[in-house]
Amino acid sequence: MILVVISLGLLVGCGSNGNEDDRRYPEICDAIIDCEAMTKDHCMSVYGPFVFLDECIQAVKQASCEEHQQAPPPYLDTCFPPCMGIDSTCQGDEITVCSQGRTKVSLCIEVCKISGKDYTGVCANQYGEEMSPTGLDMCWCE
Repeated sequence: MILVVISLGLLVGCGSNGNEDDRRYPEICDAIIDCEAMTKDHCMSVYGPFVFLDECIQAVKQASCEEHQQAPPPYLDTCFPPCMGIDSTCQGDEITVCSQGRTKVSLCIEVCKISGKDYTGVCANQYGEEMSPTGLDMCWCE
């Protein structure tokens, strides 16, 4: 088993709806790429594992090219709402993580795919006899 760390700094556990249509990161990347704020590969690696709400998609699409190039972009709070502490909670194959002051929702299958591993189908703080090193829920990959 391995633990997966996503590029935005989250230790991943797990989560679950698995519906590809809910991810919609290509819509986000199309808007960002059109403004040359990021390459397609970089955008897909940054946003690929996450699940986004309609409010985020609309905020990204409506942002100007200048806003896409700001650090941080003005839609950051809409797409990754602020949170405090460190926590992770699984709902099926989808995991919600609070890390580095941001809430991120990911599909476990995508989290594991980033590391070239397969998702075991388990999102929890324990897999068999093995416990998560943090005691928090995580996506288990192999």
